[in-house]
Amino acid sequence: ENSMAEPVLSLIIPVYNAEPFLEECFQSIVDQTFQQNFEVSIYNDKSTDGSALIIAEWQAKFKELNPNIVSVVVGLNDGTEGKGCGFAKNKSIAQSNGKFLCFLDSDDIMTPDRLEELYKACLEHPNSIIGSNFKRIPEDATARYTDWCIGLTTEQLLTQRFREVTIIQPTWCLSRDVFNAVGGYLPDTGEPEDMVFFYKHLSLGGGLYKVQKDLLIYRWHENMTSHKINRVTLMRYRVRAFEEQILSNPEWSKFMIWSCGRDGKAFYKSLTLENQQKVSAFCDINPRKIGLKLMLNHKSRHQVPVLSWNQIQRPFVTCVALNRFSEFEENLSSLGFKEGVDYFCVV
Repeated sequence: ENSMAEPVLSLIIPVYNAEPFLEECFQSIVDQTFQQNFEVSIYNDKSTDGSALIIAEWQAKFKELNPNIVSVVVGLNDGTEGKGCGFAKNKSIAQSNGKFLCFLDSDDIMTPDRLEELYKACLEHPNSIIGSNFKRIPEDATARYTDWCIGLTTEQLLTQRFREVTIIQPTWCLSRDVFNAVGGYLPDTGEPEDMVFFYKHLSLGGGLYKVQKDLLIYRWHENMTSHKINRVTLMRYRVRAFEEQILSNPEWSKFMIWSCGRDGKAFYKSLTLENQQKVSAFCDINPRKIGLKLMLNHKSRHQVPVLSWNQIQRPFVTCVALNRFSEFEENLSSLGFKEGVDYFCVV
């Protein structure tokens, strides 16, 4: 192929037993209004349903239906079983050629302007993970999480990064250079490969940028891999990132934890022994808890007093779920602290 036909962008599509969704997903690829050359890179991770047949059918017609598709690459895991999302994404990227990588889960649907919008953002923010807003189907699936994600401002993409991955992986687009700097995805199944990638990217000084537009229809269904990862694992990765990026700073040599409920205790217990010693107090709203001393690590016998919420001092972390208790948010804003400077939300 001549250089004229080289793709500027590759669509990265891992497939595992996606037969019910592939027609809609693939149709959304040929419906793109993007006017530059792009590539479709599909990796079939040992599907056991009819996915391979649908892929073969479309492989023959992608270029026909959209003249900007200059290359279609299909890889297959010929081992004995599927090796998981991280593995399949790495393979799909390794066989692709574009300067930019745009992710598409095989059960999702792109809006026609998705590639155009993300490519433009990539050129403006070359060192960032780029994402977008999305529509959820069914509409009421994970409503609180969806509202939180869509409501995040550009600043909050960073300040709320320890609550969860602030740009959801199915919407990602980034340069191959950014991907290579991180070194790819963790291939192990059962680990949150998107979260690990996200935090490593940030620790290398990478940026985050979100196009404030719905560019993806993001499907929720029973077989999704994302809700197979347990909350303890997710907490462990979030706390590690928080320790590396925040608790290593001298101004965090002592800090407080807002809430000594389940999440506050789980956060404390996830800290290293050294960082547990930095916790000077828990703060809580429950009068029955105020005045107690908690000993949550029987090895170190470190005792932590519980103060009233309005005695909290910077810096601190909050371990109260946002958008659940309006009283908490009113109390927090009444104190005049700045998120991302004075405190971070970690649940």
